[in-house]
Amino acid sequence: AGASSAGAAFAAQGRITVGDLRFGGLALTAVQADVRYRDSLVQLPEVRADFMKGKLTAKGEVDLRPKVPRVALTSRLDNVATEPLVRALALGTWTLRSALNFDGDVSFVGFSSPEILGSAAGGGSLLLKDGRLDGYKPLDRFSEVILPILATQGVRVRLNEFDQVSGHYTLDKGVLRTKDLTLTKAEGTVTAAGSLGLLDSSLNFDVVAKLGRTTVEAKVTGTTSQPIVVPKLGRLQERIEIQLDKARPDQQG
Repeated sequence: AGASSAGAAFAAQGRITVGDLRFGGLALTAVQADVRYRDSLVQLPEVRADFMKGKLTAKGEVDLRPKVPRVALTSRLDNVATEPLVRALALGTWTLRSALNFDGDVSFVGFSSPEILGSAAGGGSLLLKDGRLDGYKPLDRFSEVILPILATQGVRVRLNEFDQVSGHYTLDKGVLRTKDLTLTKAEGTVTAAGSLGLLDSSLNFDVVAKLGRTTVEAKVTGTTSQPIVVPKLGRLQERIEIQLDKARPDQQG
């Protein structure tokens, strides 16, 4: 480590090594971080750690010059176990068993969770492999609505088990958006496009399930604790009417 001063300025840099670092329910081991400080700006050019049975790498900075500090962080997670991660973050009573790969950047201001979530902005991508999601109400409700429709077409499937889940996202003032969140199974895919409010848990998603030879579309709204799922029957009705018109062109009514 080293430090220097020139007039009122103060600068320092060095490397921090921590064997076991805990914050809330999160546990990091074998932590190594390069640190630079100058004029109330803390920079972390490189951070590495073992994290939830996987690896974490990150870089970022904390700007202490404003009245409310600003934080910017870029991070990568490799093969992180999701079950202890979800439990540590206290995201809910649901469980997710999978291995998470994640790349993302985020910036925020504030000290409390509402301030941080309300100001958060950034983006990134994620990949979950060979997993199972239990007790997540939006998925459970979606399954309750569309599985009977699929069953009439001879398609029987469990949506809480997946080969992978992948997608990209953007984050703006506490609203998480995606255009391509995709659950993949041997039987087909379920794709969601829309938004999740991190402050109010609000949902606004258009979901398309293509399983077997059947496609079912639905609108998902409400909140994560009280989701509302409504199948989109308009296009299905249009297809039926077209086929009827072809079969009985003289009796369109």
